[in-house]
Amino acid sequence: MIDNDKKLAAYDINVWCDEKIVYLTFYLLDYSEDGLATTNTQEFYSLWIPGDARGPLYKNALTYLENLVNSDFKDSPEIYLEPGWSLQNDLDYWNTENALVDPPKLIADFVDNLPRKSVLQRTGK
Repeated sequence: MIDNDKKLAAYDINVWCDEKIVYLTFYLLDYSEDGLATTNTQEFYSLWIPGDARGPLYKNALTYLENLVNSDFKDSPEIYLEPGWSLQNDLDYWNTENALVDPPKLIADFVDNLPRKSVLQRTGK
C-alpha cells in the first residue's frame, strides 16, 4: 500500500455509481517535471461492488466508501452538486488514492495489485 506521507499518489480515484453498482475507479496520474499532476483517463482500473452486495468483503468495502464520501462531503459541502453518498447515478466523488487510509481487505487487495510506475517515470525526471 502507498505511504501517504512520503510518496506521490500514482492514481486519482473516482467513486461513482451506475445501475446501483458502485465503482471505485483508479486513473493513472502523470506528473510534469515541476510536479503538477495530470489525470490520464485513458489508463484506468475499476473495482465494482454491487450496491446490494451480501457478505463481509463487499459490505465492508461499501461502508468504507460511504464513510469516505460522506466525511469529505461534511467537510466541504459547497463543492458537491449532490449531498454525499447515494446509490443513484449522481454519485461522483474524486480524490487521490492517498485518501484510502486503512481500507478494508477487498479495496486493499485491489490497490496492492495495481500496476505502479516509478517516481522517475511519473515525474518525467
